[in-house]
Amino acid sequence: MRFHFNLNRKTAPTSLIGKTGITLFFGVFLGLGCLFLWLIGSAALESAAPYFWPTAPARIVSSKIASDQESHHLEVRYTYSWQGQTYQSDRLSTGTLVYDHYDTAASALNRYPVGSEVSCRVNPEAPQNAILEPQGLWIGLFILIPLVFVGVGVVGIYSTWAADTTTVSRPTAATGNKKVPWLLGGIFTLVGIGAFVAFSIPMWSKAIDSTQWIETPCVVLSSRVKSHSSSDGTTYSVAISYRYTFNGREYRSDRYNPVPGSSSGYDSKKVIVNRYPPGSKQACYVNPKNPQEALLQRGFSWGLLLGLFPLPFFVVGVAVLIGSFRASTSALSTPTTATSLRVAQPQTGKLRAKDSPLTRVLVILFIALFWNGIVSAFLFEVFGGFQRGKPDWGLTLFMVPFVLVGVGLIAGVIWSALALANPRIQISLENSDPLEPGSTLKVSWQMNGATRRLEQLVIYLEGREEATYRRGTNTSTDTHVFFRQTLAEVTGSWMDFQAGNGSLLLPTHLMPSFHASSNRIVWSCKAWGKIARWPDVNEEFEIILNPPSRPT
Repeated sequence: MRFHFNLNRKTAPTSLIGKTGITLFFGVFLGLGCLFLWLIGSAALESAAPYFWPTAPARIVSSKIASDQESHHLEVRYTYSWQGQTYQSDRLSTGTLVYDHYDTAASALNRYPVGSEVSCRVNPEAPQNAILEPQGLWIGLFILIPLVFVGVGVVGIYSTWAADTTTVSRPTAATGNKKVPWLLGGIFTLVGIGAFVAFSIPMWSKAIDSTQWIETPCVVLSSRVKSHSSSDGTTYSVAISYRYTFNGREYRSDRYNPVPGSSSGYDSKKVIVNRYPPGSKQACYVNPKNPQEALLQRGFSWGLLLGLFPLPFFVVGVAVLIGSFRASTSALSTPTTATSLRVAQPQTGKLRAKDSPLTRVLVILFIALFWNGIVSAFLFEVFGGFQRGKPDWGLTLFMVPFVLVGVGLIAGVIWSALALANPRIQISLENSDPLEPGSTLKVSWQMNGATRRLEQLVIYLEGREEATYRRGTNTSTDTHVFFRQTLAEVTGSWMDFQAGNGSLLLPTHLMPSFHASSNRIVWSCKAWGKIARWPDVNEEFEIILNPPSRPT
């Protein structure tokens, strides 16, 4: 048996042409990141400037809501005094404040009744420029997005030119890459939390709260399907305007349900609009705490499931962070040299399986849900085109391979779920002395469940080398199985599968278990059980093979 464990494997140096191409590739990331960083940073600084302007008293001369078919905005005119001179302005903010819904604009208008005294902010360098409301600084949060591009570009270019070769066994070869999962995991987690707090919680809270709103008669003023065109296609939303009277005061609203935004599918929106023709008398539901808020449909609707959109980002981010944490703690807790492994470790008792069938099902189920959730968003557009009699054959053909992958993932979920019905095996070590090369490995097993379905059971010892190395910015792991020998093999009566034992005299030249930042020698007992027309039994139990107590 030949065993090769190369601690000094090096990657071939990249040519100058190759480095130039890689640099150009990452240069695109760096350039785009810097461009958007400048654009977003400039917008953030512009939004922040009025916070440092001095304030001056102002009086509202006129205020009203101006509406068109797409949105609403405020038209507010006011006078103010600065250094003994009177000015007049109609600027509400540094940018145009646009409201998608009438009730939101009406709530904003309540802050500026005609004749009221308010404060405005005056640009000291140009006193004729004043505003009533500084814009929010939330746009600064978007700086995180171009920073990711800048980081990828800088790390990629640096890694390309920093070194021509990479030694596998150097801990520093993998240390730099450990920061990347932490960064990506943190960004995904923050995006998931931010989107959930900003989008999901308000939408769900309003849906729950609306169940207690008061039913009130209303009159439909206008109803139509509003289209929203973008580079990704056209989406649609329900636009129904209506007026109602509550506590003796007339109000107006254009909210249909608590779900904001638009989606594909014109026909479904048209069906809703047809139920609310202009001039018809309907029932709306009014928020008694804020009568300007009203809905035509309250409570639960399928659109509320959009609130689950941030979940994949959060789950992926947390999973990456947990994986990075486990990897870092494992690197700190495991020996880093072969010499430090010379402490003999007796092993006896039950072994712990590397993973369970349920874990495998959950992993592939998450992947399938994540993949098909994204694909379904495009499929809605495809189906909408067929329903309207205008199929987009280019998009349809483009989606075929993605749909096939999604179907394959669903089949994988079903196949792995079938394995949950397999008999479960538990392997125990019976060695009272430390397990080392030259000693005898003794195991026993017990199997629970439907052992009658088994046709064959093989328990074997496997040793493999895992070497992690870098080539440019890519990290790869090579696995080489250098030892595999059977401990026990069972065929025949189903009763023979339920319990048994086996042993194996280990050769004296075997490499003991070894764990370093870039190299591992892993020993494990594996169990494979054949079941006809069904997922096989596949379990792995890692063990520790100690260095020999005496030099060989």
